Amino acid sequence: MHELSNINLYLSWACNHKCVHCWVEGSPDNVEHLEADICIDLLSKALPLGLRRIKITGGEPFVFMNSVETILDWCHEHEVSAAMESNGTLLTEAFINRYLLNKQVNLSVSLNGYDAKSHDDFVNYKGSFDKVISSLNMLRKKGVAIEIITSIYKENIYGLEETIKLCVKYNPSMIKINPIISIGRGDVLLQEHKILDFVDIKALSVKVDEYAECYKTKIFLHVPPAVRSFNALKCFGAGTCSYLNMLSLLPDKSLALCGYGGVNREMVWGTYNKEFELKTFWENNTAINAMRNAKHIDGVCGQCIHQKVCRGECKAIAVNHFNRWDAPSPFCQELFDRGNFPRTRLLKA
Repeated sequence: MHELSNINLYLSWACNHKCVHCWVEGSPDNVEHLEADICIDLLSKALPLGLRRIKITGGEPFVFMNSVETILDWCHEHEVSAAMESNGTLLTEAFINRYLLNKQVNLSVSLNGYDAKSHDDFVNYKGSFDKVISSLNMLRKKGVAIEIITSIYKENIYGLEETIKLCVKYNPSMIKINPIISIGRGDVLLQEHKILDFVDIKALSVKVDEYAECYKTKIFLHVPPAVRSFNALKCFGAGTCSYLNMLSLLPDKSLALCGYGGVNREMVWGTYNKEFELKTFWENNTAINAMRNAKHIDGVCGQCIHQKVCRGECKAIAVNHFNRWDAPSPFCQELFDRGNFPRTRLLKA
């Protein structure tokens, strides 16, 4: 049986921002959310199935601070590691003192521009930049190193180096660069030709290595490993999705692989309640087993040296594009079809 080692808790699609790229379409208009007790019930049933890690995300999880703290306390008690993604505007000193100083949770904060205009325009929230910087200053003062995430597309890539320089001031454990994907609001950006294409990302991969060396900072570019340099792979490994060992609980108690179930209901596998037989579901669900049984990934991925660890990279992107579990990474497939896939990453015939 596959271990259920990772659970993602999407507490709500509610968010005090309305980011241009949000793949789950977070917004202040969303109100549905998970209560802490239903989350803990799921986590308790997952423990004997191999649970080791959770991620709390959304939406903006700090909108529901009490639920976040209850879940993190449970994780600490049961020795389950916890990560959390936030836009950073609602972070409090009390939370830092209680959960971050002792490394009880690994926090990632978003910073999507190098000044108030670039960041605030991206998140559609005036004053966000100042609040994020205030949080980063508070974290730096207390000696807490966090991951900073920045999302990029054609409209803000011009300012990427300045954004990196700003991030470096706050001594992050890592800077993660996420090229925007064409899911949720990102699909609108794709129609407007604002998503980075394969030419942009190949060039960006080289620049990111240069920035990492120049600023003596770990910078992870979230693209398939075939596009990353060997130096980047040596630093971060393949860094791929653990989809065979992962389950997500969405704000309406739906069970899915990840947040993609929130925008494509065909990707929802069930609905959770306290009477739910998680072990039976995890072992026997037809849709989950169909995903597991897709052992060979099609297209260029079947010819790639990274195939065993990457397996087509992000499953949400591949399924969104090709509508099947054995689909290749759309990005890598386009690279290959256009004759631009790196030959050094192909298996010898």
